[in-house]
Amino acid sequence: MKKHVACLQALIPLAGIVLLSCNGHKNRQYDNIQFDSICVSQTVPLIENDTASPSCDLQITYVYPAQADTAALNIKKVRESLLLFCFGKENMQPDEKTTVESFRDAYVREYRNGLSELYLEDVKSNKDGETGTRAWYTYYQTIEARPVSAAKGYLAYEVNTHNYRGGAHGMYDTRYLNFRMPDGHLMEIEDVFQPGYEAAVDSMLFKRLLEATHSADREELEDKAYLLDMDMYASRNFRLGEDSIHFFYNVYEIAPYSCGTTELALPYGSIKEWMKTEQ
Repeated sequence: MKKHVACLQALIPLAGIVLLSCNGHKNRQYDNIQFDSICVSQTVPLIENDTASPSCDLQITYVYPAQADTAALNIKKVRESLLLFCFGKENMQPDEKTTVESFRDAYVREYRNGLSELYLEDVKSNKDGETGTRAWYTYYQTIEARPVSAAKGYLAYEVNTHNYRGGAHGMYDTRYLNFRMPDGHLMEIEDVFQPGYEAAVDSMLFKRLLEATHSADREELEDKAYLLDMDMYASRNFRLGEDSIHFFYNVYEIAPYSCGTTELALPYGSIKEWMKTEQ
């Protein structure tokens, strides 16, 4: 298996970023697919050349398919979809390195443009020269994209993000991308289920939620803050596993932040009549 990791390590100032090799980072290999990685570790002060000012912190671990037989996977299509999903159309560049750099530069630029003047005014209004809300000016962003399985002819990716941009707490989010092998098509839920699947699958997921939360009925679910003012539904955020399809719900989707995330699995055997192809 090929093991190569390019690390963008940024220390203050931002212009000091260089491309280095990271040792000891192990990547997975599925079905003759070889992966490379780009890592970013960057801390930049809000006020340029003022290391005492608040800062933003950016951490990225981006694992992408680098080589594969065309019979195994169309990696060009997968790489384009991954970059678009993780870093946005506005940052798309010809390759992974320049796309990540574009995202990095945009993140720092937005941070400084949005908060510098407010921070300086806040400091000026305090006689001791310190702001009483310093934490609100300290941002962070993490992005981790990595393959998690290759089962039943699908390469599944997990993309985790965690960010803080002021407020009571940061936000975290997990998304799954399922690439069909070998053509690299990014699967949507309509590619998995036949039309009209909703009622049956939603009902099965509701029963799984009752089991997962040790609830007897809907009333007890609501007492635990699940499904308030909404009905159960099949999440479009799913992972195609070896024996089951896993539906993932981030915070606030079916329950408040305090309940955390929820993952519910339905065995393929229980939903095969609603699926377009045998898994």
